[in-house]
Amino acid sequence: QSLLIRHVGRLLDIPGLLESDEIPSSMIKLLYICKEEGMPIEEVAASIPEGFSVVANTVGLPPELMGEIVLSDITKATGIDTVLDFYGGSISEAVAVGDGANDIEMVSHAGIGIAMGNATPSLKAVASYITDDVSSNGLFKAVEYAFSLTENS
Repeated sequence: QSLLIRHVGRLLDIPGLLESDEIPSSMIKLLYICKEEGMPIEEVAASIPEGFSVVANTVGLPPELMGEIVLSDITKATGIDTVLDFYGGSISEAVAVGDGANDIEMVSHAGIGIAMGNATPSLKAVASYITDDVSSNGLFKAVEYAFSLTENS
C-alpha cells in the first residue's frame, strides 16, 4: 500500500478487486498489485504456472508494484491478426495506438504503430510515430496522422 500511495498519491478503490494468493483456473488476464515493497517482474514470471506470461503494468506504476498476468499465446498483436483475418485486411493497413508496456508488441506489430506522448519510454522506442499526450488531444492527432498516411498512398 505504501508504494501505491507513493506513486498514485492515494489508495485506490478498485471495484471487483479480489485478493488471492492463487491464480484462478478460469483466468485469462489478471492484474496484480503487490502488497508491500513489491516484487521484480522476473520473480513474478518465475512464480506463475506454465502457459502464462507477465507484462509490465498498464497504468504507469513501476513493474515491481503492478503488472498483468496473461495467457502466453494471446496478445494484443494476436488480436490484431484475428481482426485482420476476419475482415481480410493486411498488417500494413493496421493502426495501433498505445501508452503502456503492455502495448509494445501490438504497436511494433501494426503497420502504423503510434505511441501516446505520455507513453512509457519502452513503447515510444518501438513506435513509428509519437503523438501528443492524451490530455492534449493526442488520440485525435494519432487518428489524424494515420488518415494522412492513407490519403498520401
